Amino acid sequence: MKITLFNLLKRSLILIGLVLNLVLLGCTPPALNQRPIPTFEGLPILPETATPTTLPAETPAAIISEPAPPLPATPTPVLYTVVANDTFSAIANRHDITLATLLAANPQVDPNFLTIGMTIILPIDPNPAQPTNLPTPIPVNLTEPTCYPTADQGLWCLISAENNQIFNIENLSALITLTTPQGDILAAQTANSALNLISADQIMVLSTFFPPPIPPEIQVHTELLTGLPVAAGDERYSQPEIKVNQLSINPNGDSAHFQVEILMKDNGSAESKSTLVAVAFDDNDLPCGFRKFNLAPPVTPNEIVAIETEIFSLGPPIKQVAFYAETRP
Repeated sequence: MKITLFNLLKRSLILIGLVLNLVLLGCTPPALNQRPIPTFEGLPILPETATPTTLPAETPAAIISEPAPPLPATPTPVLYTVVANDTFSAIANRHDITLATLLAANPQVDPNFLTIGMTIILPIDPNPAQPTNLPTPIPVNLTEPTCYPTADQGLWCLISAENNQIFNIENLSALITLTTPQGDILAAQTANSALNLISADQIMVLSTFFPPPIPPEIQVHTELLTGLPVAAGDERYSQPEIKVNQLSINPNGDSAHFQVEILMKDNGSAESKSTLVAVAFDDNDLPCGFRKFNLAPPVTPNEIVAIETEIFSLGPPIKQVAFYAETRP
């Protein structure tokens, strides 16, 4: 028991000592726990810095742009589809524009290699304020086109044209259009005269060939395109004399054999061209076949050229054959 009381007394004293220490720490003056406050005595005083002045930014001068002058009006391009026998010169004349203007509007097109169906640009206004002064073709008597299918499903179309004027005409052509029975356009091509010159009261054939395939059931339409008067005394053309020595038509009328002589007249031009055309007609006086021969310039004045060959019908039997010739530059 003595040992136990001693130990308790010892522990009590230790606790009393700890309590006293805590009391003493809590009574320490506040100045002892604070750090000294630094002072600025003895430090150099820096001069005051001037407040920077903000300069106003320079406003850039306004750039005044003058409006661009309006571009000159240019013709509205119109698309044109090339048909058979078209040339740049003929297209330009037909639409009352110059050849140079047409060439400038189609720089990518070679005028020497036009193909049927090719599209070119016509620099014309589709809605002109004033109607375009197109040359009016001289009226002639045109028969309805007579068309003959070929074995490969192509189609020959012939038109008989009679110059019923009292003067000669040149550059005769007509547009032939093929349509379905419903009116849909299948093809359109220009039929040109076999000779360039058609004398007064003369009959000439206009022809064109539609490549295959052409369907069997079609409707054919024609429209006169060009026909220009030839002034009296125009010496560009001469008509060689034709002498028919032989003409025999086969009994079934599918062909005719002929032998003719052409008196070639020298018109003084080494580049002149002479052409002979033979046209076959049926019982209705409609053209059913033709042949065209381009002759070389005469070697000597009044040279005679003989031609012996045959002409074939494209359809009905041949009743008669007519011959025409011209010499032109």
